[in-house]
Amino acid sequence: MIESRFSLGLAGVIACLSLSFGPVAAADEAASPVTGSAEAGAAKAAVCAACHGPGGNSANPEWPSLAGQNAAYTREQLAMFKSKKRNNPVMFPIIEPLTEQDFADLAAYFATQTPSGLEADPSYWKAGEALYKSGDVARNIPACAAAGLPDEESVS
Repeated sequence: MIESRFSLGLAGVIACLSLSFGPVAAADEAASPVTGSAEAGAAKAAVCAACHGPGGNSANPEWPSLAGQNAAYTREQLAMFKSKKRNNPVMFPIIEPLTEQDFADLAAYFATQTPSGLEADPSYWKAGEALYKSGDVARNIPACAAAGLPDEESVS
């Protein structure tokens, strides 16, 4: 009986100590985020090129181009694939062995690449700009600018 009380008490102390040191370790991790290397990412991106194209420029509209994509966004998407918050059976086996450092390196690499190919027709940009500024009365679409969204001049 004494032995079991001692064991339970000791286990409680150990549990409390481990809980109290857990947040410190987590804070240290958060304080030193992983920094990506575009050079390291270039070596790791060979597998990605099979679908996303050389330099992240996909030739197939079914697979997104990664070239020029924001590094933070790319890292977030890779993490979502790994945690299976994004459902893609093709990506799961590719992402599974990757680490946070791999994510950072790949994201840094693709962020430095120049997008090319599969660009939208410039006439669509003009139509989009007109819709943004004036809306379309025939289709009952109000102007986005009327909703208080920033226009091009105020963003730059």
